Amino acid sequence: MRRSKVKAENDDALTSGSIRHTRQNIAQDAPSNKKRKKVHVMSGQSDAERRILREAQRKLQKTIINSELGDGIENPESKAFETIRDHNNELWNDVKYTREAVLDGENIDLMAQRAARQVDKLVQVPRYDAGRFVQKNTNEV
Repeated sequence: MRRSKVKAENDDALTSGSIRHTRQNIAQDAPSNKKRKKVHVMSGQSDAERRILREAQRKLQKTIINSELGDGIENPESKAFETIRDHNNELWNDVKYTREAVLDGENIDLMAQRAARQVDKLVQVPRYDAGRFVQKNTNEV
């Protein structure tokens, strides 16, 4: 008898306002047997436009890696870094999807690697090996 009373209370709770609403939402969200259409979350850019953008990003990637302009990034006297960065920023304005954003990130990484080499050329300070320095000083004492 006690068990049926608890079950009755639970049934009453399930049919109360917020629970009933949640049940309806679950029923609506349940997958149907129909195939779902692909939905582009960020609409406004066709597949052809995205393809052209990716092609331009890959072309810029090749420029950074294998061209005189890319080599110019390492030269402190050159304005190649600014030129390539500006071109990458122009391409970024058209990026609306993750796939293109990954290519943009790869381009930024390549530019950063080249710019780090430029910094190494600009900063010409003596470099010390800490272990060697300590060993040499302990031998003298």
